[in-house]
Amino acid sequence: MKHQILILPFVIIVACSTKTDNGTEQTLDQKNQIKEDIQQIEEEEDTYEILNGERIDGPANVRNKENGKIILSLDDNALIETSPIKGDWLQIGFFIQIGSDEGSMIKLYPEEQLKTTDGSHIGKVKDTVEVWRIYDNVGLIEGFTHIGNIKEISIPETALEIALKRGDFTKSFLDKYIKSFEFSDYELNQELNYRQLFIYESYIVDPSPRDRITLLFDNYDKLIGIFHTRKLHLPDYETFELTRGHSFTCIEDLDKSEKQRIIHERIKFYNSVD
Repeated sequence: MKHQILILPFVIIVACSTKTDNGTEQTLDQKNQIKEDIQQIEEEEDTYEILNGERIDGPANVRNKENGKIILSLDDNALIETSPIKGDWLQIGFFIQIGSDEGSMIKLYPEEQLKTTDGSHIGKVKDTVEVWRIYDNVGLIEGFTHIGNIKEISIPETALEIALKRGDFTKSFLDKYIKSFEFSDYELNQELNYRQLFIYESYIVDPSPRDRITLLFDNYDKLIGIFHTRKLHLPDYETFELTRGHSFTCIEDLDKSEKQRIIHERIKFYNSVD
C-alpha cells in the first residue's frame, strides 16, 4: 500500500546499584530484569517502525454503515486505509488477496477467511460482503468502524502532532516518524524550492490520490511547514486553507511574503492536477 519520529515515549532506565544488608551489589535477578525491560522497549520501537498507516485495535467489527450491520471482523494490528474522522465513525478500506479467475465484483460469504495481499490472515467475514477487484489478485473491501477501533498512535496526523510537541523540528529528529509511515520524496511542485516528503491520501478518499501530508524542509533540514488534507491540532501555529481540501500549517517563522509565495504556488499546483 502507498501509504502511514512515530513517537514512542523515551524511557530511560537508570540502573542504580543497591546495597543489601550485607553490602552486596544488586542481585543477578535485578540485572536480568533490567535487560528484559530494555529488550522490550527495543522490540516495541521496532514494531512501531513498520506501522505504515492506521492499524486496527482489535479484534474489531466492521459494519455496512455507521452503527449498522456487522459484516466482518478484523484482527488486531490489521493495516487499513481511512476516511477523515467525522464524529465517532469513519469509513475504512483494506486490500485482500482474491482469485484471478473471477469477475470485477466478487462476493464473500460468512465464515470465509480474509487474507492480505501477501497471504497473511487479517480477519473473517460475518455477513455477505462485496469486494472490488483493483488489479490481478488484489481486491478492496470498504466498511465502517468506530474510531475507538483504530490505534490512535498509528494515525499519521496524531503521530505528527505528538512529535512536534517535543519542540525539535529537525529532519533527523523526525526520521523515525518519516520511516514509520514510509514518507517519500515529492518530485512535483519543485517551484517551492524546499525539500518535500509526503504520503498519499487514502485510496478510499481519492483513487488517484494527491498528498495527504507533505513535510517541507529547508536547506538546513529544518521543518518549515506542512501541507495536509486532514485537521492537525497544532494551535500554536498558523494554518491557511488552500484549495480542494488542502491546508498549509506554517511551522517556521517565515516572513509574510514567503508564506504568501508558498501558498500561491501550492494553490496553483493543486488546481493544475487531476
